[in-house]
Amino acid sequence: MTFKSLLLSLGLLLVIGANQQASANVVGFQVSGAFPTLGAYSGTVSIDVTLGSITAADITVPGFLEFNGSIASGVDFQAIPDTAYFQVLNADSALLQISFTTPGGSLVGFTGGSIFEEFLGTLNPDGFTRTEVDSAYEGNGGSVGSISAIASVPEPATWAMMVLGFCGLGFMAYRRTSKPALMVA
Repeated sequence: MTFKSLLLSLGLLLVIGANQQASANVVGFQVSGAFPTLGAYSGTVSIDVTLGSITAADITVPGFLEFNGSIASGVDFQAIPDTAYFQVLNADSALLQISFTTPGGSLVGFTGGSIFEEFLGTLNPDGFTRTEVDSAYEGNGGSVGSISAIASVPEPATWAMMVLGFCGLGFMAYRRTSKPALMVA
């Protein structure tokens, strides 16, 4: 492979990489807390921090199927400023609701918060009312759990560009010729 073809390949990869839209808007968050009688729960929630919406949830509560079904979310939980909440169903129509603090009352730019209210119940056949199984409430300012960002992993395109960069540096070092410090004529 010649030096020109290497540069052409590198330039082509740069153009392709620059035209791809990154999916860095969706950030994963670790959710953890404890119910008074059911015990500890944990899982993940994906939040689009650009649009301010919750895109996915996967939370495990002892004695229940995983909560990873349909999601409803909102801000200013029960008219409390600087808060947000989400509700997620599992396959048995059990409902998990988690309310948490969020700076500025929005999920846009969200980086983490404290869970101040959690509710687990079952939906009644009418689909609107619910029967409580377990809940905890500490009020806005108290904490029964946390939502914290998970460290992100670079995308494959980023890894490819880093490897190509190191290969290019290695190739340049290999091709470099040593010049004597003093030339005698």
